[in-house]
Amino acid sequence: MRYIEPYIIKIKEKIQKLINEGITDEATKLILEYEEETKDDIEILSMKSVILIMKNELDEAETILKKALELDKSNPDILFNLGYIHEHRRQYKEAYNYYSQSKIKSQDIEFISNVDTIINKLEESSNLEIDNFSNKELKTSIVILTYNKLDYTKLCIDSVKKYTKAGTYEIIVVDNNSTDDTRDWLKEQNDIKVILNDINLGFPGGCNVGIEAAEKGNDILLLNNDTIVTPRWLENLNNCLYSDEYIGAVGAVSNSCSNYQAIKTEYKSIEEMVAFADEYNVSDSAKWEQKVKLIGFCMLVKRPVLDKVGLLDEIFFPGNFEDDDLGYRIQSEGYKLMLCNDTFVHHFGSTSFKDNPEKFNKLLNDNSIKFMNKWGFSSEENFSVNYDIIEKLDVNKSNINVLHIGCGTGSLLYKIKYIFKDAKLYAIDDNRYTTKVIHKLITLKETSIDDEFYYPENYFDYIIITNTLEKSEAPRSAVKKLLKFLKETGKVIVTIKNSNFYEELIKILMGSADFNSKRMYNYNEIKEIFSYKDFSNTTIESETINITSDNEMVLDYICKLTGEDMKSQYVTKEYLITLNKNSIDVKEIKLILRRIENSINIDENLKLLKNYLDKKNYEVINDIVMENIIKKEEVFNTIAIDMFNNQRQIDALKMLELSYKYNPNHKDTVYNISYIISQLGDKETAISYLDSFSNKYHDSDILKLKEEILGDTNER
Repeated sequence: MRYIEPYIIKIKEKIQKLINEGITDEATKLILEYEEETKDDIEILSMKSVILIMKNELDEAETILKKALELDKSNPDILFNLGYIHEHRRQYKEAYNYYSQSKIKSQDIEFISNVDTIINKLEESSNLEIDNFSNKELKTSIVILTYNKLDYTKLCIDSVKKYTKAGTYEIIVVDNNSTDDTRDWLKEQNDIKVILNDINLGFPGGCNVGIEAAEKGNDILLLNNDTIVTPRWLENLNNCLYSDEYIGAVGAVSNSCSNYQAIKTEYKSIEEMVAFADEYNVSDSAKWEQKVKLIGFCMLVKRPVLDKVGLLDEIFFPGNFEDDDLGYRIQSEGYKLMLCNDTFVHHFGSTSFKDNPEKFNKLLNDNSIKFMNKWGFSSEENFSVNYDIIEKLDVNKSNINVLHIGCGTGSLLYKIKYIFKDAKLYAIDDNRYTTKVIHKLITLKETSIDDEFYYPENYFDYIIITNTLEKSEAPRSAVKKLLKFLKETGKVIVTIKNSNFYEELIKILMGSADFNSKRMYNYNEIKEIFSYKDFSNTTIESETINITSDNEMVLDYICKLTGEDMKSQYVTKEYLITLNKNSIDVKEIKLILRRIENSINIDENLKLLKNYLDKKNYEVINDIVMENIIKKEEVFNTIAIDMFNNQRQIDALKMLELSYKYNPNHKDTVYNISYIISQLGDKETAISYLDSFSNKYHDSDILKLKEEILGDTNER
């Protein structure tokens, strides 16, 4: 009953009533029936866990609650039930943490009062010394590295003192042998820990000195000296960091930052910036986004996590890629990195490194190679997100299941999860280095696309394939075998590198092309791969790049040999292919629905349509009706009435839901949906639909049905 909210509420109320009365078997039966149609409903998961707790099946209850917590980390009932389980196991500290979080997340005064009572009893009975985020002020050591640029340093430190709660932090400034007035000024500061290096240790080395000087137990915040922090910045970061025991580090957004951590701003002064940030910095868990890396301009790390993974790696002297490296080490231990899109910090932008652009670019290249040698994969390739793929996803869908083959370190999946909060993510990759990083964070299989997979059939809304088909022995067969896992309305999205891309041609001419590990395909070959009867609605799009004037001259010369019409292929780096599986004859369904719409052999066409409806292809029917039928409500109602007459009341209701969602003011839809719901025993919900219509329109049939339902109720 996805679109009939009152009906859903009634079902849940009935289940809850049965649980309260101890009739758990009947409650379980109703839950299973409900879950056949609606998956991952938080309230239903909570009720399932309560039944299991009542049966003392605590491990199974905890598994369900942890799953629910992944869907909604702020649900007080879920947190409370987890607290109860841990208390029952005498794991009192864990119980206290869950109870406290449930109290924080709830707005119900009675609930909060009850939890307070439980916490007080827990403290008294267990002699528990509580030491967590909920009842003490966390302390943070803010480590700032300086090398000249004193004016920026003053702005940074002044902002920390102004916008950070006193007593919750210490400032540690490590100077890397500045040659301006920085060192003299620092010596005059009495409320700052100052460390003056005699040599330039670079960013990682200097930060490590500051971390080692921090108070033991303090969390560590790495902050560039060319930043200005803003109201509630540290409180917001801590809110996210301590919302989940598996979050290891968090970062802020800014006006100037790579890694998709920059937002658009229009302020023109520091005063305007602060006013902007004051309005922007409203803590909101919906804006917390999992990332594969965080830029170290403002990064807060839990101290126990840092103690576990170690300091910044100084092989990345003088700087760059040490934050990538730290982030991947944190993830390898099973902790998440989160970007706080609710926290803004101004960043002037790499004032030390970019004074010499050529030197900076060489440094980036050198440290990229060091990273590759250490980890076995490219950081740049693995943190990037292909937004052309994101645009292929339907933002109106919910509860989507997504499989990404060639997931790398998971950056695209995390972006999908940020957009689709209730999405279920699955991943496949054959790179043992990248899978090591994410295997504890995503449901992952380390295998090749040519191997056999085992997933539920008709399960995925999207199957995404990137950087993978080039390694397949039989790319068409590899895609074909995935279709059975795709929903009828699902979509396959594929990227394939273009062998005719001009940089690949240059490699061939220079003798540096790599033909061993994988192959690429040109446009005609790609077109051939995806020209197959089981693929439908196939599109092939070019993903082009801008080229330099020098390379433009090279291309012009090549085009003189091959023809100007080939130029578009030479600037295409890869192709983006989308397709559906061709298991449903959409053309036939269109014809059937149009005949029903025009009252042509209705009974015969309803029988033909039944073959598709028996497969529960409601989304397909809905999409076709929306795109091709004028009298949408009439067609929906005709199909629903036929279902009802064939003792398929629930299926009829589903069809009417589609009609009601399209037009809640259609008389026949309201009448039929109310009648069926009343026949199923829910008179109150039926009346609510009739009243919603009667409040807007006066109709004798609607009023008569209401009288009949009320009369039947009164007789009882």
